[in-house]
Formats: sequence, structure tokens, C-alpha cells
Amino acid sequence: MPNEFSKTQFDVLHEVVNVGTGHAASALSRLIDQKIMVRVPDVQLVPLSKVSEYLGGAETAIVGLYFKFSGDLSGSILLFLSEEVTESLIEMLIAGVDLGDPEETENVQKSALLELGNIVANSYLNAIAEMMDMRVLISVPYYAKDMLGAIIDVLLIEIAEAADFALLLETDIESAERKINSNIAIFLDDESLNKIFAKTGLE
Repeated sequence: MPNEFSKTQFDVLHEVVNVGTGHAASALSRLIDQKIMVRVPDVQLVPLSKVSEYLGGAETAIVGLYFKFSGDLSGSILLFLSEEVTESLIEMLIAGVDLGDPEETENVQKSALLELGNIVANSYLNAIAEMMDMRVLISVPYYAKDMLGAIIDVLLIEIAEAADFALLLETDIESAERKINSNIAIFLDDESLNKIFAKTGLE
């Protein structure tokens, strides 16, 4: 944990993550119509320059689902999925449905991933908003398929203007048949972090 944050401040962020995880599990269970468990075995605050390193290296091929949010808090969320994890999630989400037309099948698969990302991102943001009695609006998702380093480099040009750290969540999504590991990065600007700490008496 960076020296800029106390253990108590980090515990507040961790509690928000725990509540968001519960929201995500409930929403995904409804989407897939089966019991889904979501766990976050590891949470870290990482300097922006170290994000690629912590997530497997710049050359890792990923699908990225990116959201901006604004309102009482501002920042962005990025859901990282490796190629292998992407395939597993698609199998879980559309249960092997083959529409015959490869292009149409690809569009359905992409839509399913975007819907999952939308549910996960909203779950964490709604947790923050409810706990802090704040109003937060989220953008439509942006989809990218590339090397991790290429995606991060583009995003950090914008993110680095307002944020110094990323809250990285190692996330397990588990059904009765499979367990899938993914990573979520939440970028809160400094002003938003200070608002959260002020709401919990940690100014």
C-alpha cells in the first residue's frame, strides 16, 4: 500500500469493494439465471506507472471494457479480461449458442461481454454511491481488444491528469461449472478520494 494512504483509509476502500462485490454477484446471477459467486481475494492500491506490471505485463493480450463516471465522484473503471478468460465468460454468458453467421455470433458475444462489464462497473459504483450518499453517473462501455500495454498507454494519457493511483481488484467469478479470474482497475481522482474519506470522517 502506498505511503500516501493510511491503513484506515485503505480499509474504507476495501469495505466499498466488499459491498460492490455482493451487488455484482446478485446482478450476474440474475443475468445468467444461475447462482454466481464473486470474490475479491486481493485488493491493492498501485501507482499508475505500475498497473501493467501488476496485471501481467504490457504484452498480455486482453479484452478491455472501459467506463467513465461523473457526478459527486469522477474517474473511470477498466475491466481486464485475458483471451482465455474472455472465452470462458462467453461460454458462461451465452451457453454455447451458435447463430450460424460468424459475424453475428461475434456481435452477440461482444454484446454479452459489454453487458457483463456494465453490471460489474455499476455494482461497484452503486456501492460507493449508496455508502457515501452520493450521486454517480456512468458512461456507456468502451470496448478494446489489444495488448495490455497499448490499452493502458492510451488510457493513462487521460487518467494521469487527475489520478495518481489505481485500486486493483483481483476478481473471481464462479459458477457451479467454472471459476474465472479477472482484474478490475478503479481510477478515482484525488478530489473524489478525499470526498470518500471526508464522508467517513478520515479527512
